[in-house]
Amino acid sequence: MRQPSLQMVVAIAGIAGIVALFLPFTGDISPITATFDGIIWGPAIWRLALPFFLTIPILVTSIRLAMTNSLSKLECVIAYILGGAAIGNLVSWFAVGVANDPDAGPFAWLGLAIIITPLLLGIALLVRDLRTKRLQGYRPVLALQVAYFPNTIFCLVGFASNPGWQAGAYLSVVTAIAYLLQIGLAYSQSRQSPAPG
Repeated sequence: MRQPSLQMVVAIAGIAGIVALFLPFTGDISPITATFDGIIWGPAIWRLALPFFLTIPILVTSIRLAMTNSLSKLECVIAYILGGAAIGNLVSWFAVGVANDPDAGPFAWLGLAIIITPLLLGIALLVRDLRTKRLQGYRPVLALQVAYFPNTIFCLVGFASNPGWQAGAYLSVVTAIAYLLQIGLAYSQSRQSPAPG
């Protein structure tokens, strides 16, 4: 199977993330419920739910890229804006939460590490590619995925034991694995072709 075909299959596996928007993640709360009924569940919970919606533009841009091998400048700009907004949302939510919690202790720092580690790894991949210019077409998708991972990992770890995962969380794990495979395939493909310029 050719790389673009593999990319398409893995991208379609990311549909699990879209389905997960409608299924309970934990405590019978789905990302859709948390977003639109945020007042009931707490004023800040919608901010944790928003990055899960990145699965929609990730799927759309992945399929467009697999079919046309490039994205328009407008599509790239939209992807970068959505990714940056999601990262800013998560970092500001966590920073405000820690700053306003006088009892923030080791668990707060663990939460920060859970968010920062995948974020820094993803940003390092993006910065590295700015120099090598091997993933130019895929870079907008990667930017969206970099924004998806920290929030998803934070929620998966944070809700693992209490109150525990439900169907949406398991589908989020499937989605995260599909995205990791997609990133791996993109890098594998980029190594097989000469760098531009």
